[in-house]
Amino acid sequence: MKYIKHIVLMVFVLVMANAWAQNTDPTIPTRTGSNNLSWTFQMPVGNHVLRTTWKQDAGLAYAKSDTIVYLGDPFSGQELTNPHGIPVTYNIVHKSGNNSGNIINSEGVVTINGVGIDTVKAIFTGNDTLLADTALYILNVHTYYTLTLSAIGNGSVEIQTINGNKTIIPSSSISVRECCTSEYGQDCNKLFDGIITGDNKWCSVAEPKKFVEFRTTNAVRVSGYTLFTGDDNETWGAGRNPKSWVLKANLDGSDNWTTIDSVADDATMQDINYTAYDFEMDVPGTYRNFRFEVSEVVNGTILQLGELQLFYIGNTFPDGVTQGDTPDTYIVDYGTDVTVKAIPEAGYALLDWSDDHSADATRTVTVTSDTNLVATFGFLTPGLTPEGELTIFGHSFVSETGEIKGVPSITETGEFTKVSSREPTTIDLSTITEAFTAQNGDTLTGTLDAKVKISIAKGATVMLDGVTINGTHSMSYLWAGITCKGNATIILKDGTTNKVTGFNNEYPGIYVPMGSTLTIKGGTVDTGKLIAGSNGFAAGIGAGLNHKSCGNIIIQGGIIEATGDLYAAGIGGAYVSNCGNIEITGGNITAKGGVGAAGIGCGRGANCGAINISGGTVIAEGGGDAAGIGGGGPIDNNTQCGSITITSTVTSVTATHGTGAIYSIGAGKNGTCGTVTIGNSTGAISISPYTYQP
Repeated sequence: MKYIKHIVLMVFVLVMANAWAQNTDPTIPTRTGSNNLSWTFQMPVGNHVLRTTWKQDAGLAYAKSDTIVYLGDPFSGQELTNPHGIPVTYNIVHKSGNNSGNIINSEGVVTINGVGIDTVKAIFTGNDTLLADTALYILNVHTYYTLTLSAIGNGSVEIQTINGNKTIIPSSSISVRECCTSEYGQDCNKLFDGIITGDNKWCSVAEPKKFVEFRTTNAVRVSGYTLFTGDDNETWGAGRNPKSWVLKANLDGSDNWTTIDSVADDATMQDINYTAYDFEMDVPGTYRNFRFEVSEVVNGTILQLGELQLFYIGNTFPDGVTQGDTPDTYIVDYGTDVTVKAIPEAGYALLDWSDDHSADATRTVTVTSDTNLVATFGFLTPGLTPEGELTIFGHSFVSETGEIKGVPSITETGEFTKVSSREPTTIDLSTITEAFTAQNGDTLTGTLDAKVKISIAKGATVMLDGVTINGTHSMSYLWAGITCKGNATIILKDGTTNKVTGFNNEYPGIYVPMGSTLTIKGGTVDTGKLIAGSNGFAAGIGAGLNHKSCGNIIIQGGIIEATGDLYAAGIGGAYVSNCGNIEITGGNITAKGGVGAAGIGCGRGANCGAINISGGTVIAEGGGDAAGIGGGGPIDNNTQCGSITITSTVTSVTATHGTGAIYSIGAGKNGTCGTVTIGNSTGAISISPYTYQP
């Protein structure tokens, strides 16, 4: 456009100059559209015509600005309006949520691989006659997860509901997936148009089975269905009611159907126009996809039905939530905010939620994975002072003044030296088949075979005795190899090797939440070993991908080998995920960062706190653009590292920066760092590799 404007200006100047010289007054019309425009003016010698051309808009457009599709549903992408038939290129960029891995080919066909929010674009670079153009839409890929609510102690948990009786699933939320042939223009879509009267019915003579497959917008809890007769059953349409049929369903959209109701030789439905007949299901439950098959009609081969409705008898839940197969489980659409309420029995109070350790009775959770939420209840017993530590279910119930603030499942009178949900024990991970939380004093051993979450209770000290946790990446396993629920201490048993790898590639080998501190200790002779890593984009010990920031990390002993994957530190932060303070007072530590991340310190595009090393042998290597110890590489923002202090009490510290970085100890590329103090010297270190050995 710049060059065309220059040409137009030059032509205009020449025209005006010539017109002035010839004493003429050319009239230049105004552009009113995107078509070619001719400028015509009178010259003494005759008519002269100058032409200039504005480029037209390419006109690329998608019909809708966004699309919601559910995992497992067929989807090829929105149709692109391309009035000029121009060549376009397509791309798809992950925007938020889980890393879906959805892809698009050169024809604009999208392959759905996982949940998340993506931006789909059609791009035209422009040519001599058409402007560059981009059309886009937001692709929301949803799926369903299970929310499980449970309670410890005297109380219960429930989702905020509306009490009701028969709840009809609205026809507007039902769409047809597939259907057999229909007659007289009375297709199966009319089963779900919400219109009972008139000839809005489904009519079919298909053999051998008449069927319709349909689905609901969200998963629904169903306990029955209603069939409506057609408009002419009382006249020449008699005998067209179904006689034998089955209703099948599933949740995932596959071809694996469960028969939820079966009717043979029905005598309930009569030849009366517009009449509703209710049928309760043999297998009520939560489903989204349904298949209605009619194998026999009352008389002849012609089937007609006016309407098919699904219903549920019971409580009504918020949109995107429905009752699961058991009273404490719910099926929740991806990303749905669910309000839950803890209800204590008389004389008791909520003490703790399992995920954030708050004591708010009513709270809202956003469901983006299978979630197990546990509420712990107990009665308040002010004035009772324990003689020692008081721990129930891994939580401390002693106030700052030393009074017991709550004790589940014990009497209100008496003195307590120590109360615990169970005695410390040794847990063989090979026997674990569901999510498990280690308590204070526990020892973990063995190889974890199940794909389940292993956690350490808030405030607990746990020993690792030959543990192997080999996480497997899957969108179903959204957790680290070991997750600390709060402050935690890990002791590495002498003479053992322990390997811990995160599961989903966004999670680290060992994770500690923000505001909490993880302390790792060696045994009495410091020969216990820990090998920690992730499955793609997270730290060995520390943070996970995309705002899964971590708290403080203290290493006091042991043999540690921590490796960060892409954009993540060996010990510390990850891609746009910050890390708290890091302190090393002993042990033999080797830490290696991925591309853009420090060996010890910041991940790419993220910040970390102070780094203090006062003991042990440390070897740290940064990835591209990152320091060995300190800052990571930049993205849209540069990393910031706190002060770095290495004292003369260490055995040795060796640091190597990545390609593109300046400092082996200090800031990453384009980043900043606090004061670097090594022994009695101050200043960042650019030598690489650099070894400090007092």
